Amino acid sequence: MNQVKNIQPKWFVLFEVLVVLFSVVFGLILNELRIEHVNKKRADIALKNIIREMKTNLSNIESSNLHHITVRDSLEYLLNSQKRNPGKISINELGMLMNGGFGVPSIQNYSWNLAKNLGSIEFMDYKTATILSRVYDLQDFYMKKYDKLSENFYIANNMELKKREGLVLSLHLLASDVVITESNLKNMYSKALEILEDAE
Repeated sequence: MNQVKNIQPKWFVLFEVLVVLFSVVFGLILNELRIEHVNKKRADIALKNIIREMKTNLSNIESSNLHHITVRDSLEYLLNSQKRNPGKISINELGMLMNGGFGVPSIQNYSWNLAKNLGSIEFMDYKTATILSRVYDLQDFYMKKYDKLSENFYIANNMELKKREGLVLSLHLLASDVVITESNLKNMYSKALEILEDAE
C-alpha cells in the first residue's frame, strides 16, 4: 500500500510537467500566430497604400506623357527645320520650347519605401512582391532618364549658337526615350494594378 502512495505523486508530477510544457508550447504557437496575423495585416495596409500611390503615379504619368509627346514633336520639328536650314535654329523657337519646360511628373514612392523599410514586403506573397519590385524598378529607371533630360534641358550655355544643333538632337533623343519609357511604365502600372486589385 505504501508503494502505491509513492507512485501516484510521481505520475501527478509528470502530469503537471506535461500540462505546463503543453501550455508553454501552446502559448508560443498562439504568439507566433498573433505575430503572423499582425504582420499580414501590416502587409495588407502597406499594399493598399502602394496601390493608391501607383494609381496616383499612373494618373500623373498619363498627363505628363501628353506634354512630353508635344515637346518631343516640337524638337522633331526643330530638327527638320535644322536639316532644311543648317545653322539656322532660331533662339526664339528654342526659347519658346525651353520656356514651356519639360514638365516635372509627380511620381511618388513613399509607400513603397516605407513598406520596404518596415519589412512589410516580406509578408506579401512572392508574386505581389515581384510585381511591385518590377514596377518600382522601372519607375526609378524612368526618373533617372527624366533627370538626365532635365539636366540637359536647363543648362544655360546650351543656348549658345554653336551648341544649339547638338542640343536639339540630344534633347530629341532623350525626349523620345522618356516618352517610350513613360508608355512602358503606364502599361506596367495598368497591368500591375489589374493583377493586384483582382488579388485583393
